[in-house]
Amino acid sequence: MWPILWRLARYRPLLYLTSGMLASVMFYLFPLLPGLVVRRIFDALSDGATMADAPWALVALLVGIAVARVNSIFAATAAESSMQELIGTLLRANVLESILARPAARALPGTSGEAISRLRTDVNAIPGFLTWTLDPVGQGVAVIAAVAVLWRVEPAYTAFVVLPLVAVIVVVNAAAQRIRGTRRVAREAEGSVTGLIGEVVGAVLAIKVAAAEDRVIARFRRLNAARRNAVLRDTLLSTLLRSFSYNASNIGVGALLLLAAGSMRDGDFSVGDFTLFVSYLGWLATVTSMFGNYLTSWRQTSVSAERVAGLAPDEPPAAIARHRPVYLWGAEAPAPAATVRGSEDRLERLEAVGLCYAHPDTGRGITGIDLVLERGSFTVITGEIGSGKSTLLRVLLGLLPADAGTVRWNGELVEDTATFLVPPRCAYTPQAPRLFSASLRENILLGLPLDDDALHQAVHDAVLTEDVAALPDGLATRVGPRGTRLSGGQRQRAAAARMLVRRPELLVFDDLSSALDVETEARLWERVLARDGATILAVAHRRDALRRADQVIVLAEGRVAAAGTLDALLEESSAMRALWDAPQQDLS
Repeated sequence: MWPILWRLARYRPLLYLTSGMLASVMFYLFPLLPGLVVRRIFDALSDGATMADAPWALVALLVGIAVARVNSIFAATAAESSMQELIGTLLRANVLESILARPAARALPGTSGEAISRLRTDVNAIPGFLTWTLDPVGQGVAVIAAVAVLWRVEPAYTAFVVLPLVAVIVVVNAAAQRIRGTRRVAREAEGSVTGLIGEVVGAVLAIKVAAAEDRVIARFRRLNAARRNAVLRDTLLSTLLRSFSYNASNIGVGALLLLAAGSMRDGDFSVGDFTLFVSYLGWLATVTSMFGNYLTSWRQTSVSAERVAGLAPDEPPAAIARHRPVYLWGAEAPAPAATVRGSEDRLERLEAVGLCYAHPDTGRGITGIDLVLERGSFTVITGEIGSGKSTLLRVLLGLLPADAGTVRWNGELVEDTATFLVPPRCAYTPQAPRLFSASLRENILLGLPLDDDALHQAVHDAVLTEDVAALPDGLATRVGPRGTRLSGGQRQRAAAARMLVRRPELLVFDDLSSALDVETEARLWERVLARDGATILAVAHRRDALRRADQVIVLAEGRVAAAGTLDALLEESSAMRALWDAPQQDLS
């Protein structure tokens, strides 16, 4: 955890030091000053002075200290809150960037709901503790200063100040593993509940069709009961340690006051000395308690740091703290740069050799796939369900990490297909595209600078113009969560428009026609193929797409069963003839 905290502290060093000086040093030192002033006042009154003769300058000083402390706390709160907001934003930006850079099939270590729990609760814990990292400095300075002052008054009594602090350190360190264990279990239990909620919201229809509402609710209750018990154990342990820290100090204070009372009776201890000890000992009890809390939080925050770093497993843990601009308090982030296609992005030939991938859970996938795409060609991949068609596309594009094989773009080896085969070189429409709860325009552009001509051309080529005209607000219509206000075919064509507006060299479709009627599909292929220099790779089953294809690749059990033109395959491949003779789905 410490390399992460050190890197975060250096992100805004002046703000960090300001927060630390005010919230972690002055916060602990200010309460020591009134005790010195009050001691002088009471000693003066004990020597026979009346209130009329009281040192009003000291009273004014006492008021001034109180005002300065209030202002210091106000400034400390502002600096601390600002630092926490900045660091929380920085951590989330870095983690999200790491997640988006990973292969799609392995982007998250668990469910999306559990990842949200980490991004919310665990991320909040790190900047919260970061702003406390200088607390031991302030606590140490306060204890040393207080002990030095009290030692000059009465050394024997001062020894009682140190004993509670030692006891707190010993007990909290002894409970270190239990602190980490209860916090880890509590966080994992919270993540399980959040994950289930996310899965239920995304699968309402499947749950209702299966009449599984009662079973889902029962599972939610079991997970929530486990979460409640785990959080209760974590909270109970934290509260017990906090209580021990505070009460250990109070016991020392009580014993010390009993001894001091005897000295006062004998005249060896003045009223001013007594008020000084009462003032300091009460505050030192609080300081000792807060130090115990600090040690507990340190153990708990280390768990949060591990969980947040776990969202970026391909990078060293400190990478989540890398420095980058964040835009808060009215600062505007720069607009995404328009994708400019250069001469090096032009596709002449894409070649894949020996692509292999096995799904970790089933062992099924693709084996030894060779593929060549020439500029301006239309290649269709077809095959039975489960033959590996979608897997092939995702491995080729780097959305799944290939176990073996190479990909070359114009003869040059592509080291990282996931970052190379992106617009303007390549764009991809999956079989089940994801839309966001935003306007149709925003779903198509996804942050691209607005280009009305390119947008309307993409909408036209995706055969979406008539649908847009029928929507209540046209392109400004909000499509709802996951595009629920659109039909399945509209969602697929919106995703196609999203791909087309980026004007890529290579267009990759995964069974685009699965929710389209035959006529709409034919119009879409006609318009897409009419785009200048369009190179297309598509998973398709219908005869119209197969007839238009320059080459057809038939997959069976993850291998290429046959490849060539449609006419040649219908003569030579029994697998192709079986697919061709299968009933054609017509959604019209």
